[in-house]
Amino acid sequence: MVLKDSSVELRNDSGPAHLSDNMPSRTAPGIVHPLPRSLTDLIPLEIYEEILSQLSSSPLTLNSCCLVCKAWIPASRYWLFSASKVLVLRTNVDAFLRLVNRRDDPFSIIPFIQHLALEQGGSHRLPFWGVHGDYYAFQFDDFLKRFHGFASLKSLRLGWIRADIGSPVPVALRSNFSTVNELELNSVVLSSVQQFFDILHSLPNLVVLSLSGLSFEYEIVDGRTYNSSLESTPAPPALRVLKANVKESVTHFLFSWLSYHKMRSLETVAFGLFSERTNEILSRFLRESSPFVKAIKIWDAYTAAGIDLSPCVHLEVVRLGWICLLLQIAPGSVRFATEVLQTVTSPLKEIMIVIRLEKGGNDELEAFDWAGLALVLQKPCFRGLETSKLSVSGYKDAVEQVAKERLSALPEKVVEVIQWTMEESAGRW
Repeated sequence: MVLKDSSVELRNDSGPAHLSDNMPSRTAPGIVHPLPRSLTDLIPLEIYEEILSQLSSSPLTLNSCCLVCKAWIPASRYWLFSASKVLVLRTNVDAFLRLVNRRDDPFSIIPFIQHLALEQGGSHRLPFWGVHGDYYAFQFDDFLKRFHGFASLKSLRLGWIRADIGSPVPVALRSNFSTVNELELNSVVLSSVQQFFDILHSLPNLVVLSLSGLSFEYEIVDGRTYNSSLESTPAPPALRVLKANVKESVTHFLFSWLSYHKMRSLETVAFGLFSERTNEILSRFLRESSPFVKAIKIWDAYTAAGIDLSPCVHLEVVRLGWICLLLQIAPGSVRFATEVLQTVTSPLKEIMIVIRLEKGGNDELEAFDWAGLALVLQKPCFRGLETSKLSVSGYKDAVEQVAKERLSALPEKVVEVIQWTMEESAGRW
């Protein structure tokens, strides 16, 4: 949901809507008559709220319910915003702040917003000079402190920070966004690792952290920064979910940091496998976090060397992705899935392998390690699989035919071939 500078006129009724209000006295034959008002007056508001909760997948209907009566507004708006993200860009931040300034209005939407995305650059990228457009970009330091009244906010995305924030940002997060339990830093360059720590610890209820394109102005070497060591770092928040779609040096630093502080609360973790050295850092982290990790998602299939999932004895879900079958693009990826799955010892419930096909030719389809996959899926720990899928970018019929032939040693329908979704296309599986 992209906020626009517009307003909605709401009916100012005082009580719950009555199913017989404003109904004509005569109805056509065969039409069911509504309940009389004397009966609808007896229906508790909780019943209406339960009915409205069933409409969470129908935003248009919930929009209409907001206009019925004042008593329906809280529940209608709660469910309307439960699945809607409000996106604030450089082009509409002033309009949004006007709504924030009217947050005490009885019909304000601010207290109902649950998911908020703030894109400092206006989108994923700032416009380049010389290109027609609005170059005005709001600064988090200046604007974040003015965002008040988000009583229901659960998730927050901060996008396109460019080493231009200071101490006002964590102060504003702590003061105005204390209810947030899910944070995404998208396309972010921070001037120091300490800024990263300050942001995390400004949100006391944080349990889900997504990092996409996070980096620092100076390099991270051997899990340490140039001016600090792991011994001087603060303990991480009690995260349950960590998604780290970042480059190798940042991956190395993050999981060295988590290992040093013996992070053991994570249930879902996503990362990329870049090199044997970094994979060994990830394996060490998994050994120390193994009692709790239930889902592992691997985004980048560069190499499986050094990775070991065997310590994760309660692992239930493994998703392996962006496997490319052209040897000149990713030489080691054709056996990547097999090599990772060979290290699993926990009885899995779900496996998904995401494959990117460039041309769908025989050379690509034959390159995949079908024999290795067939063999590894016969391990005892995979006998209780509930879901096993190959999610492909295209050529689904061709892949189905090859899979049927090459996996014939497995029981029928053990592996299902599906067309990948937009989520997988964007690397968020």
